[in-house]
Amino acid sequence: MDKKYVVGIDSGTQSTRVIIFDTRGQKVCMGTAAHPPLIAEKAGYAVHDYGDLWNGLCHACDDLFSKFKGDVHEIAAIGLSGQRGTTFFVGEDNRQLCRPISWMDLRWRENADHLPPSTEEMDPWCDYLRNYSRMNWMKTNSPELAGKIHKYLTAPGYMGYQLFGGYVDTLANNLGMPVDREHWELYKDDEVFEKMGLKRSQLARFVEPGQVMGHVTAEAAALTGFPEGCPVVACAGDKQCEVLGSGSISDGQAYITLGTLSGLDIVGEKYIPDAYKKLKHRTYLASVPGTWHAEAAISKGFWLVSWFRDNLAEGLDAKAEKLGMTIEAYLDREAESIPAGSEGLVTIPDWKSN
Repeated sequence: MDKKYVVGIDSGTQSTRVIIFDTRGQKVCMGTAAHPPLIAEKAGYAVHDYGDLWNGLCHACDDLFSKFKGDVHEIAAIGLSGQRGTTFFVGEDNRQLCRPISWMDLRWRENADHLPPSTEEMDPWCDYLRNYSRMNWMKTNSPELAGKIHKYLTAPGYMGYQLFGGYVDTLANNLGMPVDREHWELYKDDEVFEKMGLKRSQLARFVEPGQVMGHVTAEAAALTGFPEGCPVVACAGDKQCEVLGSGSISDGQAYITLGTLSGLDIVGEKYIPDAYKKLKHRTYLASVPGTWHAEAAISKGFWLVSWFRDNLAEGLDAKAEKLGMTIEAYLDREAESIPAGSEGLVTIPDWKSN
């Protein structure tokens, strides 16, 4: 039998990573590409530029296939995962209407000034969706643009369109989307959509992880190097894929995730409701259908390392390069000589948000 491979895509906040695995689960090679810094149009706002994520994927694929010695036509499937909560707004011509709003963006808090007050009768999660809705923000602050929005998408939902030409997304990237997490489906109640300012037709078609979303088009194949016609498979949110990759799939297992956002995920075989006003955790759909993750997180995790690198580590990049190391590997090496507790140094990222 010919050798087969699978590809995993992780379209993150600061970078894109693309990895080829063999069918035994062994990593063959990886390609990476850094994204430009998020654009802060004003305090509390954070957006990607229009082409940042798609360009990041194409550049990461350039890096990947410069290392891959196998036959690309032996790639059997591509798994698509990405950052959660980042929203893309697409017009009827399938072009972006504005820059995608990052999950780190806080403009949703302005919705409280324009929406009716919350009541005790409101389901806490549906109330959160109403307040977090970027569509509600658009309708208040840019009604003309809001009227042109044909599709309201997650990052993987938009990346999928670029790869296979259709609007399909995974249920398990549910942050900010009207997903009934307990029952693993979109809400059946139209009132949830109305409170979010959405129409059902503005969403992608949602499928469970493991289902084929589409097949790589000729155009996408030319830009990425993936074989034309290769199936693109739904995954979950980036953090949920990390948990799966760690082997944490049984009830009660836990995983510490490190990235731009860092946190603790606990696997559950039963739905664990959360109440965002008393937020101790948030529940996400896992990579394994019918299971959940209770996640407690801080929004500034590995981002703090990047911030330190860019603002306080002047000159260290040259030392790292001289040693043939990345700046992050160099910082890791230097940290090895510091005892646990960092000699009393405490970092309080008061610019983070909850």
